[in-house]
Amino acid sequence: MTDQAGARSASPASLPAVVCRGVTKSFDTGDAEAWALRGVDFEARRGEMMLLAGPSGCGKTTLLSVIAGILDRTAGEVSVLGHDVHAMSPSRKTAFRRENIGFVFQQYNLVPSLTAAENAAVPLLLRGMRRHEAVDRAKETLASVGLGELTGRLPTQLSGGQQQRVAIARALVGRPGLLVCDEPTAALDGTTGAQVMETLRASAVGADRCVIVVTHDPRVFRFGDRMSEMLDGRITGVRVPGATEVHHA
Repeated sequence: MTDQAGARSASPASLPAVVCRGVTKSFDTGDAEAWALRGVDFEARRGEMMLLAGPSGCGKTTLLSVIAGILDRTAGEVSVLGHDVHAMSPSRKTAFRRENIGFVFQQYNLVPSLTAAENAAVPLLLRGMRRHEAVDRAKETLASVGLGELTGRLPTQLSGGQQQRVAIARALVGRPGLLVCDEPTAALDGTTGAQVMETLRASAVGADRCVIVVTHDPRVFRFGDRMSEMLDGRITGVRVPGATEVHHA
């Protein structure tokens, strides 16, 4: 990758994918400041699926948004793929996200009038890739998540789990170094949610990619390599799912 926004060529694989040190985030509510993040220390490595777990309202999604550069931090240090995203200009930050970060959300956010292949091709089209090339690569990516026979279907012709796998393919099609997933199984039943997590593990986790999954669903904990536990805007500990020992932050 030659684009200045590309980070993978500048970041040795041995470096952590994400490092946060003393990160805070406050919101002005009019009467007072509301603190969503209170000095967060967090690290996620290439080649792993890191879970970020905790109850609703504890700051998980805010932290994910700060890592992705969607929200500005109030204070602290954030390094993503070896780059300080928050030191970038708005236009470069947008380019960095487009080139290096894939997003999977609870709501699939598929365009109803586009086929599965066309939906999955959107990130490539935004980069300026020719349509037929983008759709061809999208079809290959859909096949990698088990949807090779359904590339021509509209979202309404797919189940919830299939739509989420289209969203995963859309996140992967640009070959990002970081994949961030915000409650990707929350709208799915337990069996379908497990299938989606298995798809993420099989298709997304690799030596050159880090996957961060925000969740409060204990049914998916077993899929993570490590899990950071969050409460009231702070990381309270890091553990290996299934292990009893907790390393406190």
